[in-house]
Parts: sequence; structure tokens; C-alpha cells
Amino acid sequence: GRLPRLGIALIGAITLVLRSYAQTSPQAFEAATIKHSNPNKPQAATIRSSQGRFEANSTTLKELIAIAYDLNFDISQQISGGPGWVNSDKFDVVARADEAALARLRTIPAEQQGEQRRIMIEELLSDRFGLRIHREPKELTVYTLSIANKGPRLKPGQLQANLPANVPQTRINVMGPGFLEGHNAYVWQLAKTLSVQPEVAGRTVVDKTALTDKYDFTLKWMPESPVDRQSTQVDLPSLFTALQDQLGLRLTSAKATVEVVIIDSAKPPSEN
Repeated sequence: GRLPRLGIALIGAITLVLRSYAQTSPQAFEAATIKHSNPNKPQAATIRSSQGRFEANSTTLKELIAIAYDLNFDISQQISGGPGWVNSDKFDVVARADEAALARLRTIPAEQQGEQRRIMIEELLSDRFGLRIHREPKELTVYTLSIANKGPRLKPGQLQANLPANVPQTRINVMGPGFLEGHNAYVWQLAKTLSVQPEVAGRTVVDKTALTDKYDFTLKWMPESPVDRQSTQVDLPSLFTALQDQLGLRLTSAKATVEVVIIDSAKPPSEN
């Protein structure tokens, strides 16, 4: 299935990420509690991530893998292998870093903190689920993001004064269903953010614009969900039309080779 819509900073603010700090910064949580979700109290999957804390409720191992390895489209296509329970069993996870690790994490530029948190989640899944994976190329149906016929409609990015230290200058904020705001952001970050929107039906969005500058932009469209549509006060175009009219970009269906994750081994975690 499709990765659930998670209203969290980990996906809500897609940041420029580098692994250059991975060898010197904290790579493991100090303590973690993992247990099966209560089957008598079903709830929607939620994930929250802050500098030193990671929480997940009612999430499958596949969904946790998608977060740890930054997979942002249909996980039924991009993750395969492993025992059957990785698709069905749901878990509640609470993990936290110690104060020393948190202090080191705060020394990393905000643009790299999201990537470091994912490395910590990778380590958690390896330790507690015995997760082992490898990657393989696979041809999938995707959307390509390109420049529309009349050219891009993007404003040059501007740095924002007085931002909190933990808020990246380069980011895309998901403000709600059908509403994105780009702040000094790259177009490849927009492509990643579009990949998790319901309107693209689980496909990844591949940046083919060749635009390398940073931009400020706002994108609004009519959400796919009937519930979200009811809360939208104005008549808005579809995502595909909004991209062309508001940003001068377009989505086109295509085939592309994408790196997928193969689960080699995994075991249920011990309850604690």
C-alpha cells in the first residue's frame, strides 16, 4: 500500500540532506520501546520525529523502513521480500537519544539533521528487528517533473531572518491537504514532496527540469480526499493543473529505473 499521510516534520519539511556528518554524529538511540499495537484499539498510522525523539503508532515494519530509508512513494512497489508479517503486523515505537547525543545532534546544521535522524532509525530497525536489506534497480511507472511550455513561474529564494536554529532555511512545508510552501527550496525537493501526495497515486516524481537554483513558491490545489475537499473553502484546480498555472511545471507519466529495497531478513522484536 501507499505510505500513510504523516503530518510530521520528517516529511513535512523536506530538507537538503548529506551524510557527511554520519561518522561523527550520534547514530543510535539510547533507549527504545517497541510493542505490538493494541488490536482492540485500531488507529491510523502516525509518526513524529524531533531532534532526539522518534515515535510511531500503529505502523508496519514496511512503513518504518520507508521512513528510515527515505522512500517516498508506493511501498508495495519499492519494498519487497521479507516474511508476511512485515506488511500486516503493527507496532508502537518510542525511541530517545541521550543528552550527550542530543547535544552533538544540535551541532549539525539543520539541513543535515533530518538525514541523521533517519540513520538513527536505520540503526534501530537493524538492532531491534534484525533488519537486513539490499538495494536493486527496478523499472517503475513514475511521473517526470518538467518545465511547462510557457516556462517556470518561480521566485528566487530568499533567506529568512530570525529563524529558530532547528528550522532549515532550505525546506518545503506541507501546510495541509493540497497546500505546499517552498522556502529557498530546490525543485528536486518539490519533486520528493509531490511523491507523497495522494494525487500521484503512489508514483515517485522524478525531477527533469534541470533547474538548480533555490526558489520561494506556494502551491495550492483541490485535495483528492472527499473529506479534505469539504474543508477547502475555495474552488481550486487539480494538482496537475495547479503545477502548470502556479509554478509553470508539469507532470508526465513515464517509465524510469528506480532503486528499490529488498528485505533479506527480519524478525519480530521482543516486547519490552
